[in-house]
Amino acid sequence: MARQTTGARFRLGDPLDNDLADFCAANWNCSATEVLRDAVKAFIEAQLAANEGLQQRYADARKRRLALGD
Repeated sequence: MARQTTGARFRLGDPLDNDLADFCAANWNCSATEVLRDAVKAFIEAQLAANEGLQQRYADARKRRLALGD
């Protein structure tokens, strides 16, 4: 089982630290990291779907990063 956390280590500030802690507790004590990973992934996907210019800049940034071997 994941260690219970307040989420404060992510330095989201109030009220998000508390919201995250409460959500994790309500969601079968899932980890804050798991919630944030899912949220970031969903946010990125939604933003890319809504903005073609962002899609291109994202693809370009990814190509540059991969070319550097990182």
